[in-house]
Amino acid sequence: MAARQCLVGDRWGLIRDQLQTEFDFLIVDSAPLLLMADTLLLAKATDGAVISVLLGTSRLGAIGLTHERLETMGVRVLGAVVNGAVAEYANEYNSDYYGRSKFGSRLAALDSAPSPIART
Repeated sequence: MAARQCLVGDRWGLIRDQLQTEFDFLIVDSAPLLLMADTLLLAKATDGAVISVLLGTSRLGAIGLTHERLETMGVRVLGAVVNGAVAEYANEYNSDYYGRSKFGSRLAALDSAPSPIART
């Protein structure tokens, strides 16, 4: 069944209603909004949207247009998440922003800790 048929019909509503009885939050990943009309249909059937931005790839104009389309369709924009940040800048940010505060030292300790994510 095509995604559009699932969204326009009752199927998505039934699935969503069932999941909402089992979980406090539902996070739905989707295709880029500017590329797929189905994504906007899906966004309309949620409580809100978070715009995902890829650092160095996403263009400001496209991000703005995405935000505008969501708001035009009455979708509540909750915020954005930026992916692709380079870890080498973390120490610069910590020292500039936090200085020698207790947060800066905690963040520096986290930077030197081994990553829990396996790298391949």
